[in-house]
Amino acid sequence: NNVHPLIMWGGFGISSLIAVPFRIYLGMTWDKFGFKHIFNGLMVFNLLITITAWFSKNNDWCFMVTIMFSRLVMNGIFTLFPLAVTKTFGMKYGT
Repeated sequence: NNVHPLIMWGGFGISSLIAVPFRIYLGMTWDKFGFKHIFNGLMVFNLLITITAWFSKNNDWCFMVTIMFSRLVMNGIFTLFPLAVTKTFGMKYGT
């Protein structure tokens, strides 16, 4: 079952538009909840995405949503790790 290119690119496009506010949101919640809680939440969400990915392969729209959420998790990881590495190892070794 091939996914229609418009649906696949729609998933990429929508997730790209949502990525900017999502990164800002994660940056704001870092101060309130800390790295550990946010990262654990991202990993639980990633596990749910992984479980549902197999079932979404036959439905193009569900597949698009799965791609979109998967990219959001990756954006969240790339948002969290530079600050976590800098806080752990300092400016000299963390950059």
